[in-house]
Amino acid sequence: MEKIDKITDILLRLNKNSQNPVFGESDKGLLAEVQAREVALAQIKMLGAGIAADELWHLWARNRRVLPDQASKLRTELPENHVLQRVLAEHEMILCFIADLDDVNAQIKKLDYASSSTMEIRKLAHIAGHLISSEQHREREEEVIFPQLRKEGYCGLLQIINKQHIEISRVHRKINELVWKIDTMDFDSFKFQLEKLVGYLVPVVRMHIFMEGNIIFPLALEIINDNKVWMRMKDVCDQIGYCGYDAK
Repeated sequence: MEKIDKITDILLRLNKNSQNPVFGESDKGLLAEVQAREVALAQIKMLGAGIAADELWHLWARNRRVLPDQASKLRTELPENHVLQRVLAEHEMILCFIADLDDVNAQIKKLDYASSSTMEIRKLAHIAGHLISSEQHREREEEVIFPQLRKEGYCGLLQIINKQHIEISRVHRKINELVWKIDTMDFDSFKFQLEKLVGYLVPVVRMHIFMEGNIIFPLALEIINDNKVWMRMKDVCDQIGYCGYDAK
C-alpha cells in the first residue's frame, strides 16, 4: 500500500495547488511506471477522503500535461481480446458522438429556422439515435461487470456510477423526443430546450467515462483476477451485443 499512498499524496498535492502544483521529476517517474489499477486505488482513497467525483475529473483535466492518460495505460495492460478492450473502444465512440452533439448544437443555435429536413436537424437525429443505442453499453456494465465489484463491497462507488447512468439515459431520451417535435413546436423553444439538455449531458458523459476508465475498470482488474471469470463475462457481453460492433 506504500505505492498507493505515494500516488494519493501526489494527486492531493496537485488538487490542493492547482495554480502552482508541487510536482517533481520523481513524481513524474512514479506515475509513468505505475499500473492503471494502482492509480485507481489511489483515487478511491481520495473519494473516501471527501473529494467529489467531479472535482477528481477536473483535477485530471487541469493536469493533462503531467498526469498519464489512464484509459490508454489500461489498454496497454489488457490482452487484445479482453472484453474491456471493446468497452474502452465504445467509450471512445461515445465521446465522439458527444463531441458531435456539442458541435451540432452550436450550429443549430445560429439558425433562425429549422425543420426535420434541415441538415443540422438530420444530423442531430442521427446522433440521438446512436446515443439511444448506447444503452447496450450500460446494460453490460450493470448486469455483467458491476455485480462482481458489488460482491467485493464497492456499493458506494457503484451508486455514483449508477446514478450517472440513470441521468444520462434520461437525457438521451429527452433529446431523442425533442428531435421528433421539431416540426410541431416553436423553434426558439426548441433551441432553448436543446441547449439546456446538451449543456447538461456533455460534461456529465465526459466525467462518467473518466470515472469508469480511471477507476471502475482498473479496479475490476485488480479484484477479478480469475481469467475464467472474465471469459464468462465476455460470453455474456457477446450475447448482449456491442455498440456499433458485432459480437464476433
